[in-house]
Amino acid sequence: MKTYKISALMAATLLFTGCGPAVMATATTAGAVVTDPRGTTQMVNDTEISHNVKTAISKDKSLEEKVHVSASTYNGDVLLTGEALGESYREQTVALAKTVPGVKRVYNNIVLAPLGSLSQYSDDTWLTTKVKGKLYANLGFSSNDFKVISHKGTVYLLGRVNHTQAKLAVDSLKNLSGVKSVKTYFQYTDNTQSKAKD
Repeated sequence: MKTYKISALMAATLLFTGCGPAVMATATTAGAVVTDPRGTTQMVNDTEISHNVKTAISKDKSLEEKVHVSASTYNGDVLLTGEALGESYREQTVALAKTVPGVKRVYNNIVLAPLGSLSQYSDDTWLTTKVKGKLYANLGFSSNDFKVISHKGTVYLLGRVNHTQAKLAVDSLKNLSGVKSVKTYFQYTDNTQSKAKD
């Protein structure tokens, strides 16, 4: 357990300093490419989109120390999580994300709140680790079925699944320690539309 906590803290440190997204995305792409339903090209595109969204936000000096946002991408759909110090900063961040080539839609989950601490991001990373353990080890899902993101106790799931898989995943997390709520942004294999659900 101690080993996982240290790993979570290291990952959170990378994320907090802005180095995390590109490093972690690159590390996970190579191992996942064989079974990920998106295919090699789309996986690479999604990694690039996430990086470009983060870069666009970080380069905007008017947002410096006004927002702290993470971007995760699945099939061109971008999930934004984090904090903004005002509505105008949140809107500006979302608008920037929409200008990045390859972005199909943006799911805005940026909250109006003080910018998060390193401790909070460590907790988020640790919760993501627990959620992945529940989904992959206990329920037998593949690590490529879902992309898992956590922020302040809310767990976000992105992926390409059927409705039965979606319900099983969400129900399994409701009583997991540390999980306050679960939000899904699935692309359903038995339905042509993407749907967001709390």
